[in-house]
Amino acid sequence: MSTPGGCRFILASSSPRRRQLLADAGYPDGLDVSVAVGIGWPDIVSYAEILKEDAAPAGFNITLDTMPNSQYWDIWNQVGLGITSWAHRPLGTMMLNLAYTSDADGNPVPWNETYWVDPEFDELLAEASGTLDVEERRELFCKLEQIQMDRGSIGVPWWQNTWMIFLDSVVGIPVHPSGFAFLEEAWKKA
Repeated sequence: MSTPGGCRFILASSSPRRRQLLADAGYPDGLDVSVAVGIGWPDIVSYAEILKEDAAPAGFNITLDTMPNSQYWDIWNQVGLGITSWAHRPLGTMMLNLAYTSDADGNPVPWNETYWVDPEFDELLAEASGTLDVEERRELFCKLEQIQMDRGSIGVPWWQNTWMIFLDSVVGIPVHPSGFAFLEEAWKKA
């Protein structure tokens, strides 16, 4: 996570070191941060509560701004800091193009909730989007991932599990990250 002053902190590091990083970023007395969270996602609310507790010893005073998901979706890309649930897309380029790029004028695209703009990232992503060879695209994605780690757009603390529950007597349905039920090879035991 980055603060408005650009201080990156790691919750697993020792508290004195975290406090020093915050002081070096210009916040010697700590930093008050508000985090918007939709209450319809219990796992995200739990994560926000843990984040608040873990960050307090380092001098981060996090206020959780909880609200119904319908209210969160009205402001999700306008809050200073929020925790948003994103779902699977069939291609990696789809998610990146939706969430982390800029338009032809250099402005963040509508779903770019962090307003992060990086021309090199945009250029590499455009190249990856037009690359058919899987190995060549993989190399481009490694570069894209490195940019995101070094100077990038978001923090991803976890990936959501995908569940599909069927009766024991129904077999042959693969679990799909978008929740699709492909029934071509499904059958029911007697």
